[in-house]
Amino acid sequence: MSFYKIIGFAVTGLIIIIVMRRLKDEYAFFISLLLGTCLMVCAVGILAPVIEYLREISESVNASSYLSILFKTAGIALITTLAADMCRDCGEASLSSKVELCGKSTILLLSLPLIKAVFENVFDLLK
Repeated sequence: MSFYKIIGFAVTGLIIIIVMRRLKDEYAFFISLLLGTCLMVCAVGILAPVIEYLREISESVNASSYLSILFKTAGIALITTLAADMCRDCGEASLSSKVELCGKSTILLLSLPLIKAVFENVFDLLK
């Protein structure tokens, strides 16, 4: 799907959401959720060739564990951003910040083996 179609889809959805807020406010949230999910699916579709290329590189360089961490952290970041934005849309800014904190903590925990490897390499160079 081209970039212009995605923007057109988003603007059309935005107009529908604005109209629904005036008619039936409770339906506007569900339309926004559906629109956000569709746009996330489009984003994943756009990123598919990049992910495939990085997989090919990881197999040839034998750095699959590092790229696995990269893929997982990118996925966690996207899902966390989507959840935090939904919380903000519902007027729950406090909950949104807690979701973002949990996402960042999870990414830090997931990247701990990578951080350990970097520090080991640095300490080996200093010896």
